[in-house]
Amino acid sequence: MKKRYIQVLLAAFAVMLLSVSVLVGCGSGGAAPESLEGTKWEITTISGGGQTMDFKEYAKQAGVSDSMYVEFKNGKAIEPFDGTSADYTYENGKLIIDGREVSLNGNTMTIEANNFTMTLVKK
Repeated sequence: MKKRYIQVLLAAFAVMLLSVSVLVGCGSGGAAPESLEGTKWEITTISGGGQTMDFKEYAKQAGVSDSMYVEFKNGKAIEPFDGTSADYTYENGKLIIDGREVSLNGNTMTIEANNFTMTLVKK
């Protein structure tokens, strides 16, 4: 059962990592909101299929870096682990990265894609 759970989470993580890459892939946008400039958002949890896993626990089991994050610098959302970046903007009170809306609530950012959710916390 635990092996199946880890396999599902590995697949979920692969999908979420791909989704984040899409979010911070080549894109264009307007002016960056001041509150995000210079901030770093670390991945804390991955959820999918009714399961939630702490990212550091997942990283240990999967043998990947436990320090994955998105950084907002110079009007760009930068994903250092694969070197991609995209312009971001704040439109009508909503964070938009590469044309996609990202949920932002205080110090928590939530990215949803393909029935999986990745939560990031401001560091």
